Amino acid sequence: MRYYESLEGFRMNVQQQSFARRGFLRGALAAAVLVPLAGSMASCAGGGGGGTTGPTGTVSDTNPFGMADKSTVDAVIFKGGYGIDYVDFAGKGFESAHSGSTAKISPSTDIAQELQPRFVGGNRRT
Repeated sequence: MRYYESLEGFRMNVQQQSFARRGFLRGALAAAVLVPLAGSMASCAGGGGGGTTGPTGTVSDTNPFGMADKSTVDAVIFKGGYGIDYVDFAGKGFESAHSGSTAKISPSTDIAQELQPRFVGGNRRT
């Protein structure tokens, strides 16, 4: 056997090892991405709270969510660089479209800190 023939066999073996290593790294990368994704999707599948607990209205074209008359909507909005004028405008439009209903708009820069105790305690409303 000549030297260059044995060298060619060595080259083939090295190339096969690099492909096997690349395949392993691809698999490890895919697992690193898919495992947390699967965990987050499984936590969504558990469902949430208890559903509707208050009075509901009739669903129609002007009331697509079935909001009851004389209800209150609580909107906590991030108070950032764009302001909250658009939310005030929408709240006034909501109040005029649904007689007797009110829109409580609360601007905040610390939404998580303010709402977390309500969500943990099961009290989503104030």
